[in-house]
Amino acid sequence: MEGPARRTPERLHALTSWTGAGRCRAPVGRSVPDARTRIRAAYDKAWLVARNDARAKTLALIGREISGGSNAEVVAAARAARPVVRCTRTW
Repeated sequence: MEGPARRTPERLHALTSWTGAGRCRAPVGRSVPDARTRIRAAYDKAWLVARNDARAKTLALIGREISGGSNAEVVAAARAARPVVRCTRTW
């Protein structure tokens, strides 16, 4: 495929230099969308792991409040919140 739509490493370098994104260049031989896809996938995985860890900590705190809480309203709120938090699985 010839013409302006062809993505060669030289053309990508020229485009990223012109837009000021020269520091974010993909390695030679890989297209920019491929590199962005890999970065997004890594970010998504890290976000899901962090969210799942936070969910587990939240469930532990809710359980602790239910078992040892002294304020009846707070214990009731924790009991109501536990099924909601438990059902928000990330994966």
